[in-house]
Order: sequence, then structure tokens, then C-alpha cells
Amino acid sequence: MTNSKFHESNSLQSLHQSPFFDHIRTNTYIPSTVEKLHISHLLVAPQHELNALNSEIAGLEWDIEEVLAKKASLDEVIEQHQCLLAPFRRIPDDTLRSIFLYCLPADHDAIIMLTEAPLLLTQVCRRWRRVAFDTPALWCTLYIPRIPRLSVESPSGIHLAPDAQFRLEAHISAIAQWLKQAGTQPLSISIPKTAFAFTAYLAILLSFSRQWYRIRIHADDPTTSIALASLSPEDVPLLKELHITFSNWSGTAQSHKLWQKNGGILNAPNLKSLTLHYFPINIATMAPNWKNLTRLVLCDPSTFSRKSSPAEVYMILRTCTSLVHLTFAVYDAPPVTLLPIGQGHPLPFSLANLRLPFLESLSFNDHYYYMPALLWYLQAPSLRRIAFSTLFHPSSQRLSPLVALCTMNGTTLRHLTFDPRTLTYTDLRACCALSPNLESVEFQPSRISPTQEQASGRIGPMMVNIMGPIFQLLTPSLDGQCYWPRLQSLSSGVPVLDEYAALRFVRSRIEAISTNSFQTHSILPLKHLSIILGFGEHIDLAARLDEYVKNGGLKLDIVDHWKPRPTVDDAVLVPGIFRAREGIAESTFWPPPF
Repeated sequence: MTNSKFHESNSLQSLHQSPFFDHIRTNTYIPSTVEKLHISHLLVAPQHELNALNSEIAGLEWDIEEVLAKKASLDEVIEQHQCLLAPFRRIPDDTLRSIFLYCLPADHDAIIMLTEAPLLLTQVCRRWRRVAFDTPALWCTLYIPRIPRLSVESPSGIHLAPDAQFRLEAHISAIAQWLKQAGTQPLSISIPKTAFAFTAYLAILLSFSRQWYRIRIHADDPTTSIALASLSPEDVPLLKELHITFSNWSGTAQSHKLWQKNGGILNAPNLKSLTLHYFPINIATMAPNWKNLTRLVLCDPSTFSRKSSPAEVYMILRTCTSLVHLTFAVYDAPPVTLLPIGQGHPLPFSLANLRLPFLESLSFNDHYYYMPALLWYLQAPSLRRIAFSTLFHPSSQRLSPLVALCTMNGTTLRHLTFDPRTLTYTDLRACCALSPNLESVEFQPSRISPTQEQASGRIGPMMVNIMGPIFQLLTPSLDGQCYWPRLQSLSSGVPVLDEYAALRFVRSRIEAISTNSFQTHSILPLKHLSIILGFGEHIDLAARLDEYVKNGGLKLDIVDHWKPRPTVDDAVLVPGIFRAREGIAESTFWPPPF
């Protein structure tokens, strides 16, 4: 409260009360000696009043600080006691363990990093740490990255760093403790190709082989290859998923002969999923027990690096009757006889009863001239998805294997991926007619294709207008005829030059349902279109299709110009930095079929 003494008449309460008001905020007035004394006298009372107010404010601030200190103390008391009432504290340990398990990565094995589960869960509190270490299932997956800077370069050459052995032993010890923490749980382990000095890890990993459930490993050196080939089915009773990448060096062929003798780990009794890259042995000479396999990948789908012989493919089709997914590439072989389809086949084995009743997806690269004969007799009543590429030119003298496969199995197809530039127009139209229930198609440029000109979509200096005729083929005719009437998604990595054909295709597909002439043919409206436009001038295709995006539920993805995907140069990566996630994209055990 303001003291009454500050309300005296001679106390200036505002600028308007000052006799010098007219001169305030000016720079031309110069007070005289008498006026200086007058001004000083006028400021005595206001200065006393200001000092009193400052004292009162200081007292109030002290009171406020005291009150705030009491408030902070009470806040801490209440907060800490409310924490004791938090519902999470009442969660039983078993429920907490279940929550912890959901914290693990869903698409790759756990990483040895303090910022990710499960190690992250051990740093929250004592209880969490105890529960985490008492939960073996948290530690049953492991991704092992390489250790950086194990070697150094000097004028005399490349040699191990002085502390390399110490760091390597520490890393191996940590891995051993991690795996022991898993108890008797089935183990999922993956090691990228960049893992240096893998043989140092081999002994500790082999000691846990009876717990292996899912393994991704590189057998680049003879020691690893021999160790895996020496494992008996009894050594890996729980193994269900196996991914092995071998070295493609011809000089290591002698070290792989043991595989041909007994098959090693490939004969695991419960093996369901098998991926083999650069496998050096002819599978047809091994006779492995793969009747329980549901997923088999015999090459890298992105490069089709390892091609199988026709005999290998035939053996797989005859014996692996439980397959749900199959990926392979087959190389050419000299025929025994030259008989056209319908009058026999030029294969040195019977093609009767080639039936895969559970096969749902098939990805293959065609490098075998008589591949159509091999696939002509294949029966796959559950086949839903096909990805196809070829090294042959499109020719009227050779039926496309895709047509041969669709002849027996086209009615069940729902998804198709292929490069339209590797088919003749006749074969393309036959595929459309043989797969009337197709729902999704992806025109994917082949990385492995007959010629560089076809792979790039060019002949000489001009681009080939491949997509124009395809859009015309898939556009419903005026009499109501339509190929792929149930098609709802079309994605093309092949450049589109005829944008008007694409526009007519989309309009006819979406408007077909409201046109009387199409009502009896069950044409479904298009829901997704993804295309790449070729070089040159373009119409505003997105604007012309905007009404279908807003009102018709169309999802539209248009890239204005075709550009190759950028790649990361390894040289720009900082050397010597520990990257625990390095190679993690390669360690995924649940990839899409294609």
C-alpha cells in the first residue's frame, strides 16, 4: 500500500504537473542557474517516493520468492508421491515383459546400441533393468556389425591395428554374454557382408547352433563354408529360416565340395525358408530334403546373380511341393531334341505331374530358351503373384514363358510384375486374355534385359513408345470388351510418351462403371496410377485427372521426368566411424515377395 506522505501537493505525480512541461522532450531549451536549482528541488520528493517504492517492491519480491520456494517444495512432494500412484508401477512383471518385447525392431534383428531396445530398456530404472535381464526373449535376436579400424595402412602395407585384438575380443565377449542372456530361447542372428574377421565369431556362434531359429550369414571364406557344411540336422533342430551368401570367386570352389557330400545345414529338419546366393554346388546332385520348404530363393532377385540349371529347377518343382514362394534364374542349356510345344518338349526329363498346390508367388529370370516348355506343364492353382524378367529378345519364334505360365495358371493371378519391352504385342495381349482377374500390374524396367537399348527404352536417339499401345490395349472398347477388367492399380517405371493415351485409359476405367455398355462386364474403377513421363513437352495430366482424385478416389503419382535413382558413394562415408546399423537393409528376414 502507498504511504500517504507521497501524496503531498509539492510532489510531482506526472509530467503534466511540472512547470517545465513545455520544455520536456526538446533539445533547444537550456535551463538557467536558477532553473537548475528549481528542477533539483522539484525532484527531491519524487526521488524519496521512488526509493520507498523500490524498498516496498524488494520486500514483496522477497515474499514472492519465499512463497515460490514453498510452492516448489510442495510440488516436489506431490509429484513424487503421485509417481508412486502411477498405474505403470502396478503393472505386473509379466505384463511389463510383454511390453518390452513389442519394443524390439520388427523388421530386423536387435542391434547392440544403448539407444535402442533391448539395451535402452536397461537404463531406465532398477526394476526395468532387472525385468529386462530376466526376459530371455529380449535377447534372442542379434545383428552383428563390423568393428571399424581393425586394420591400418602403413608404408609397409596393411596390418592389424595395435588394439585390434583387444577390441575384437571385447566384441566377441559382448556377443557371447548377449546370447547367453537368451537362455534356451530360439536365436535369430544376422551378420552383414562387411563383418570383418568373421571366423573369429564362428566358434561362439556354432556353440549356440542348437538354438538357431533364423540365420543370415556370409560364407565368403573356406572356414565358414566348411563349418556350415559340417553341421548335421541334429546340430540345428530348431532352424526354420536360413540365408547364406557364398563368395562368387571361382578359386574357392574346392572348399565347397563338402556341401555336395552331405548338404550340411541345408538338411535341417524344420527348415521352412531358404535363401542361397552364389551357391557353388549343383542342387540336382545333392538331393536335399526340402519337402517342408515354403520359401526358396536361389538367387538375388535384383541381379539374378546365380543361375540354376534346368535340371535343378525341375528337381525343385518336383520335390519342393510345399513351396509358397519361389525365386530362381535358369541358364540356357543345349536341348536333347527340338520339339515344339504341343508335340513334346526338348527336355531330358518327364514334365508330368509338376504341381505346386500351395505356390502363391513366383519370381524368375528367363535365360533358358526352352523355359516355356518347362513352365507349360506347371500347375499352381494358388498362384497369385508373378515377377518375370528375361534375357531374350521378344520374338514371334519363341513363346514367352510368361504366356506359358499363364496358360495353366492365369485365372488365379492377382499381381503381375514384368518389363513390357521384353514381350511381343501378341504375347502381351495373350497375357491379358489369360489373366482376367488381375488386380495390380507393375511395368518394371528390367535390370537384366536383352539389350542395352531395350533396358533404357531407346532405339538409337529415339525413345520407344511402349506404354502408348499398352494404354490403348487396356482401354475398354465401345462394344464393352476389356482386358483386365478388375485392374485397380497400375504402376509403370517405363517412361510414358503418349499422355493422351494414359488420360483416355484412366477416364474410361473410372467412368466405365457408370456407362450402360460396361455394366455387364464388371469393370472395376481404377484406384491407383503411378507413371513416369518421358522427355519433352507434357500436358498437365495431373490437372486433367484432378476430378477423379477428388471425387473418384484415384491415387495419382506422376514423375515429370525420368531420372535414375541417386546412389550413395561409399567414398563419402566417414571412415572409421562405428555404424551399428551398417548393412541393416540387407539383414531383413521378412522382405516382400518381389
